Formats: sequence, C-alpha cells, structure tokens
Amino acid sequence: MSAIPLLLINLDRSSERLEHMKAELGALGLAFERICAVDGKAEGLADDTWQISGPEVGCFLSHRLAWQRIVDAGWPHAIVLEDDVRLHPTFARVVEDGAWVPPRADIVKLDTRHTVVWLASPREGESVDGMTLRELHSVTWGGGAYLLKRACAERLLAVSEEARMPLDMFLFGPSSTRRHADMVIPPPLRILQCCPSPVIAMHRVDDRPELASLLEDGRTFAEGVRVRRKARTSYRLLRPLHALLRPLRRLGRERLRPLALRLRGARPERVPYADGHRPTR
Repeated sequence: MSAIPLLLINLDRSSERLEHMKAELGALGLAFERICAVDGKAEGLADDTWQISGPEVGCFLSHRLAWQRIVDAGWPHAIVLEDDVRLHPTFARVVEDGAWVPPRADIVKLDTRHTVVWLASPREGESVDGMTLRELHSVTWGGGAYLLKRACAERLLAVSEEARMPLDMFLFGPSSTRRHADMVIPPPLRILQCCPSPVIAMHRVDDRPELASLLEDGRTFAEGVRVRRKARTSYRLLRPLHALLRPLRRLGRERLRPLALRLRGARPERVPYADGHRPTR
C-alpha cells in the first residue's frame, strides 16, 4: 500500500475500466485497494425519495463505501479515485508522502474538468511537487480524484445517509442547493484545489466509449427540487413574490457574489492538467 492509501471505485461489470486504471497506476508503481461500486442502474435504486437517476444513486453510495473504509481502517487520510481518469506522473509524488497535506484542509481536490472555478491566492508552504494548493470558493463538479481526511469522512457519513443529490453537488455544490434538499453539512467543508491538477477526467482527453461517463446524461436533481417546491402550498402562494425577487437573486449571483469573492482575493480560473493540456470540450 502506498504512503497515502488509494481507494479505486469500480463496478464489477466495468472490467475495461479496471484494466485501464491498473495500467495507469501500475505505470507509476502505485498499489491500490478496489472498492466494489454499487450498480445503481442494475439494482434499480432510484425511487420517489431520490431526485436523481439510478447511476447517480450508485455513484453516491459507492463513495460512501470509500468513506466508510477510511474510517474503519483508521487512516488519517486517503485518496479516492474513480475509474475513468488519467494520471500524470506527478500523481506518484502526491501519493508517496502525506506530509504535504495542509492541516486546515478537509478535502484536497486532485482532478480537473477544466471548468471555471473561483480560487484563492496560494498560501506559502501549501504545495506539493511544485503544484499549489488553493482554497476553492465556488461550485465545482466531478469526484474523479480527491484526498479525504478521516475526520471529514466521519462527518460526511454522519450527514449523508439521507442525502438525495448527486455526489459532486453534495461535496462541492452551493449551500443553497443543500438546503433545498434538507441537507447542510455543518460546519462548511474546507476544500483545496491542486493546481495544476495531476488527474483529469478521461472524457476530456479521450473519446473511447468504454471510458465515457457512466452517469446518465443530464441532471435530474434540479428538476426534482423544482417539482417539490411547486407542490408546496406556500410556494404557490408566494410565486408572484418569487418572480419579483428573481432579478435581485440574479444580480446577487452574477454581480455581487463575484465582487465579494474578488475582495477576498479569489479569482476565476480554469485549472489546467499537469502536462499543460487544456481540453476544448
């Protein structure tokens, strides 16, 4: 086992993905432990209590298995990997020694999808092999690779049993969305982003169908939230007020929040992959 344990989430039916990750990790001389993923599509886990698709349910439950493994093993931290990522050689140095992990971090996001995120300025001493660790101040998507501390895993397990949302929205989404789902993580998570990233989602750099996302196209969660809100009598009665306030909410989202983030030293950036590759899709 590597200095930082590696947990690879993989479905039994995804043998090609397992071979892909064996090749990626083997080339770097890294050992891993496989987490047998929950097949939400095969087991029909989506029901009226979930506002997301079966594969998204399976993804969420699979990551909970990884969190539980961290807690049961008593590791101070571990890296959780999905099976559809590409690893840069610098990833090996990230795994070799956990001395670089900042005490203030709950999660260190190691992957990128090259979408725009808001990042704080780097702090002195918070880096690993030339890659800086910068606090994340905005929504980001994808759970392809992240370091998770045991204390945070315990908190996530305690509050996630009744969560009904996509994994990445639960971990990295806005607190307002969590409130709509009656799920807020107290206290807020301190998430750092590794820049540049030593891991990238394969669908950003490779068109092979066997490595495409297994989650169904589109997000069903947001529509589910709207349906539940519209079903409430209070929402129907206050609908005219919601319509009047919509421009103000848009102003806050598009103008005031970015201004507040800039005043805190954060800037919008696309996190590059460690080899400098900048996907166009």
